[in-house]
Amino acid sequence: MIFFVAVVAQFLPEGHSVLGATLLLGAVDAVIAAGWLLLVVVCAGRLLRRLRRPRVHRTPERTTGGG
Repeated sequence: MIFFVAVVAQFLPEGHSVLGATLLLGAVDAVIAAGWLLLVVVCAGRLLRRLRRPRVHRTPERTTGGG
């Protein structure tokens, strides 16, 4: 939040509503952040599915002598 407030001032257009422009930039930032987090969740879910396969469990067990 502090970073946003410190950086957003240089992107505000002159002659326009400061509040409106700040809210617009905040909304754009929120949409980008939500998209990024959605991408992370999807990729993590796919990776977790692959890591839960039986073959993935057997390989470390055999490598370390535990299975």
